[in-house]
Parts: sequence; structure tokens; C-alpha cells
Amino acid sequence: MGNIRRRKYQAKLTIAFCIPLFQQLTGMNVFMFYAPILFKTVGFRSNASLMSTVIAGFVNCIATSVSIVIVDKVGSRFLFLEGGLQILLMQAGSLVACICTYKARFASSWGPLGWLVPS
Repeated sequence: MGNIRRRKYQAKLTIAFCIPLFQQLTGMNVFMFYAPILFKTVGFRSNASLMSTVIAGFVNCIATSVSIVIVDKVGSRFLFLEGGLQILLMQAGSLVACICTYKARFASSWGPLGWLVPS
């Protein structure tokens, strides 16, 4: 236990801690475990929910296979940073899209005086 606290191992220890933390913060584990429930929550029927889960798992397998093939060519650091950037952009983009959709529905779903009725 004393060796792990040495200065030369601090960077490796930090990386070993941060990578799983980063994976947890992306929410991917929640999606993989609760995908059928999440799809039902957004309105899919039972069969469609299960089929969507199968499709998401298939896409995960294909993407993992592609990463395994190209990791030696481009390096794991590049894939890690590029994947993290894509996740960040998708989450931020989804948030902006959700807010804009909410605002558009709020303004237009009640007609010309939409802002008066809900408030």
C-alpha cells in the first residue's frame, strides 16, 4: 500500500480513478441497465422498448468492435479524448434542444396568447 503513494505513481493512480469516474458521470451504465424502462418512460410500448434496447446493444457492440480495430492505429488517448468530446457535445446539445423544444411548445401550443394561458 505504501508504494502506491509514491510520487511516480500519482499520475497513474489519478488516471485509474478518473476514467471509471468519467464513465459513471456519462450515465452510460444507467442506460445499459435500465434501457427498457427508460424507453417505456418516454412512451415506447413494451415490444418497441425491448427492440430499441436490442438495437442500442447492437450499436454498442459494433462501436466497440470498431474501436478495438482502430485503437492500435490512432491510439487509445485519441479515442478517449475524441469520445469524451462527442459525449460532452451530445449532452450539451441535447440539453439545449430540450430547452428550445420546451420553449417552443410553451409558446405555440396555446395559440397566439400561449404565454398567458399556462401562467
